[in-house]
Amino acid sequence: GWLVLSPRREDVEPNFFFALLSTQAVYAEFARRAPGATVKNLNIDLVRGVTVPVPPLPTQEKFAAIVASIEGWASIFDRSLAELDALFASLQHRAFRGEL
Repeated sequence: GWLVLSPRREDVEPNFFFALLSTQAVYAEFARRAPGATVKNLNIDLVRGVTVPVPPLPTQEKFAAIVASIEGWASIFDRSLAELDALFASLQHRAFRGEL
C-alpha cells in the first residue's frame, strides 16, 4: 500500500518536508517503529508518532531556496560533464584515427 504525507503549507514548506523525510535519522526512526522483519509496514499512526524538529517557516523557506540553488548548479555541472565526456570521446576517436 501507499502512505501519502501532505504537510499543512502554513506550517511546513513542502521541499523542506521532503528533505526532512529523506534524512537518515527520520528513515531510521520509521524503520525502528515499523513492524515486520523482511517487509516493513508503516501506517499513519506510526508516522504520526514520530516527532521531528520543524524550524520556523522563514527558515524552512530559506533552506528550500538554498537546496533549489544547489540543485540548479548540480544540473549545470552534470550537463557540463556530459559535454566534456562527449568532447573527450571525440578527441580519443580522432587521436586513434591519426587525425591529430
